[in-house]
Amino acid sequence: MLISPEALERNRRAHERTEPVGPHKLPYGAFGHRWADTVLGFAARTNSRSVLDYGAGKGLLEQAIAGRLAVQSYDPVTFPARPRKADLVFCSDVLPFVEPQFQRPTIEKIRDLARRAVLFIVPHHPPHKMEGAISSITNRTLDEWRAMLAEVFPVHEAVVIQATTPRLRFFARVDAAA
Repeated sequence: MLISPEALERNRRAHERTEPVGPHKLPYGAFGHRWADTVLGFAARTNSRSVLDYGAGKGLLEQAIAGRLAVQSYDPVTFPARPRKADLVFCSDVLPFVEPQFQRPTIEKIRDLARRAVLFIVPHHPPHKMEGAISSITNRTLDEWRAMLAEVFPVHEAVVIQATTPRLRFFARVDAAA
């Protein structure tokens, strides 16, 4: 992940905290397991055998689907080893926390790491103070996120998921089946 030293330090401090934050009442970076069924479904749809969780937080997605797919976690704080290519690259609840100058390069990096497909889950909650965590730093609407992602992935599916926090689910193939 492309990140400034200042943002890396803010993320490090947020990951050290263990108290629940936000409407979901989970510690910072402890949300990945919620997407296990979604990731498994898209992996089956794309015949993917490997998944890269890009921005993995505490690595709970890897724990939830280990043994069913080859999974690697990448996060600049908690799993900083250089990510390797995977069939499916999954990136959830990350982009609004990426500094604006690094958003497009991060999306392009994710594209370059994917052999078959990418799946983004992008929440929309305007910047605000959150006790014990970093609030999103970008005030983009879901339509603006869709447009930015579509610049990199012209052929895609985009759906807004209505939940506690509205989220954009953006899926694109990067292989010949696109």
